[in-house]
Amino acid sequence: MTKSDLIEKLRLELPAMWERIRTDELTGGVCRSRTLANKMSLGEGPGGTFRAGKKVIITREPFLDWFEERISERV
Repeated sequence: MTKSDLIEKLRLELPAMWERIRTDELTGGVCRSRTLANKMSLGEGPGGTFRAGKKVIITREPFLDWFEERISERV
């Protein structure tokens, strides 16, 4: 599977938005919610996020753009 195949598969399977804590579950543990929280606190996380009370909401397309930049293909 190539990097673009992975991103396209996630694009088809991820909901349009989700609570940050569900990131582990939705990405199969590839992207951890705690790592995502740390990156966001440093200003290095994906755009397109917002708060709903105490919950942090992630939106699919900005997350995938950010995630694609962070992964590399291994041969």
